[in-house]
This record gives sequence, structure tokens and C-alpha cells, in this order.
Amino acid sequence: MSSTTVLAPTRIDLAGGTLDIWPLTLLVKNPSTLNVAISLEAEVQVTPAKSWEVVAEDIDVSVAFQGLDDPVLDRLPLIREVLHSTPLKEPLHIRTHSAVPLGSGLGGSSTLVVALLKALDPARKGWGLVKEARNIEGGMLRLPPGFQDAGAAVFGGISHFCWSMKGWERVSRELSSWLSERMTLVFSGATRFSGTTNWDVFKAGFDGDKGVLGSLERIAISSYEAFEALINEDVERLAESLAQEMNARIHLNSDILSPVMEEQIEASLGAGALVGKVCGAGGGGCFLLLHPPARREAIAQTVEEKGGTVLAATPQSKGVRTI
Repeated sequence: MSSTTVLAPTRIDLAGGTLDIWPLTLLVKNPSTLNVAISLEAEVQVTPAKSWEVVAEDIDVSVAFQGLDDPVLDRLPLIREVLHSTPLKEPLHIRTHSAVPLGSGLGGSSTLVVALLKALDPARKGWGLVKEARNIEGGMLRLPPGFQDAGAAVFGGISHFCWSMKGWERVSRELSSWLSERMTLVFSGATRFSGTTNWDVFKAGFDGDKGVLGSLERIAISSYEAFEALINEDVERLAESLAQEMNARIHLNSDILSPVMEEQIEASLGAGALVGKVCGAGGGGCFLLLHPPARREAIAQTVEEKGGTVLAATPQSKGVRTI
């Protein structure tokens, strides 16, 4: 058996994040989640070997072990859980690499899980792969899992995940260069962790907190409005929808904007950006800027002067795949 190499895209969550966490989904009318897969990808290579080894290149961790119950695998808990979920008879050499910074808010951990699951069993695909990846990550974190990160990694492109009592349905549109020309993705320099933030919202929602429920309703409305603006290629309306979504998120969690991110976004708006939208649960990590194409260079210079890093990310039409 030869090596198997798999790529899977990360994502920018445009609107409706948190609503993909079931059963929080049931607390709002017409919940949906909108994201776009991007060219910053996870790569996994699996090669038959005489002994077990995992090399996680992006975090500079290399682990050799005797078997899947070896406690040394606790250093890589997500990879451990994926290996435990797959019947494996022979040792493997596994190499992983993620193109996104740790704690970026771009769904990097879920994307890595999708890529590794696919590399270990190429028959995994579609919604079955999404659900398995979601469940593995949620089980490891011991927190209610969302699925949008795995969904973007599996399907690629633009995904508008819409809920009905029959379940989730994915609605998509073909990608064009329009969004790529009007977006800049920035890493603020600080990392974050979304699990506990989402858990706080989850608990408050089921406790009947009216402020939280009202914010979730506004997020749901913004998701549909953002999708309509996106398919109509209306950047001003898209920016307005993302700004409304962002304001609702600030009401959910005032710490979503770290002081560093707030300074970088304010400076970007002064340089011509239309909106700054935090990726993931915020508090650090990345944020998306929408802008007229002509303002890209000025905005990038402004962000970098404030300590941010512009990431070379473009929308990605392809989902998880073997190369």
C-alpha cells in the first residue's frame, strides 16, 4: 500500500455561527449558518510503516508510540480520538500540517479531523463524514459540538446550512472572483478557544435568557440576509449584514473583540474597509475585512502597522479530497 495524501479547506464563518450547535438550533426561528471554504488547508499524509509515528509539522510535535493505547498519544488528543474511531490493523506513519495559525477561529481542528478521517478510510464522505468529525471533536472537548467547520471542510465552496425539522440542508452557489477581490483575512496575533464561549451561550439560551435568545434571533436573520447579498454580489449589503451579525455577537459576549482586534479593525475601517467581522467565537484569532477592491493594499498596510498579519486566503471551491 502506498502513501495517501488528503487536503481539506478551513473556512471563514460569515454569519449564523453558534446556531449550528444542536439543540440550540431549536431555540430560534429559521436558523442557518453561512460560511465559505478558503485556500488555507489541512494536509494529512498516511503511509504504511513498521512502527507507529505521528508528526504534526505545524506545531512541531513528533510522537512515536507502540500502540493506540499508548499514553504518549495524549499529547495529540484529537488525532488519538480519530485513530481510536477507525479499525486499524497495521502501524502507520502519519504526517499532518495545518496552514492556519493555532487558535485562528478558522475551524482548523475540525478540518484536520476531516482530513485524517478521509485519509484513514477513503470511503468516508458527505454528511456521514461531517457528523463523524463533529462527534469526535465534541466528545474530546466534552462540549456540545457544532458542525459548520466540518461541513466547510467536506463540501468546500459557499455553504448556507439551513435547518428544518427534517434536519440540515446545504444550499450553495458557484464561487466567482467577486468575493476574493473584496475580502482580506487578518490574523490579529492572539489565539482563542471557542468551546467554552459557545457553552456559555448554550447554557444561557436553555436557561431562557431573553437577551441571549434575542441576539440569536438577530444572528439567524443576518445569516439569510448575508447569503442573499452574497449571491447578488452586493458588497455594501453584505457588509451591513455582517455588521448586524457582529453587533448581535457582541451582545452575546462582550469579550469577542480583544483590545488588539478592536484597534486593528478600527484602523482598517479608517483605511476604507466596510466592515470587520471576527471569525469563530472571537476574543482573538482572525477577522475578515470586506472592502472595495481598490482599498486592499492600503488596508493591508494599515493592519500590519497595527501588528496584524494578512493571510493569503482566497475562497476555495473544493472540499476534502485525495491528491
